[in-house]
Amino acid sequence: MNPASIDAPQPAARNEPGLHPRTILVICLVPIAVMLFALFAFKPLYLMWCKASGTQMNPNNPTAAIQHSGRMVKVFFETTIYDGLPLRFWCDQASSDVEVGADGTNLYHFHN
Repeated sequence: MNPASIDAPQPAARNEPGLHPRTILVICLVPIAVMLFALFAFKPLYLMWCKASGTQMNPNNPTAAIQHSGRMVKVFFETTIYDGLPLRFWCDQASSDVEVGADGTNLYHFHN
């Protein structure tokens, strides 16, 4: 045994720059988990919340759109032009009373 080899300093552990493999795994799995939640779990949870809270907010409910309720809603049509543009923009009716569930029309005009 060589006494010089016993007292020789041991090489230090290498500390290379970079991310820990567990950190890389988390960075990759979190977006995948969010995407899977959005694709598969969000709609059932939203429907459960609507049923539990009693709001029944279903934007694609065709039965609500077809039924005439007898209620009238006043609809205002905006024709404002900003930035002083050299054009005209107007509609035939500035406002209209429409029954909820019924169709209504208004014609817009544009002149450049």
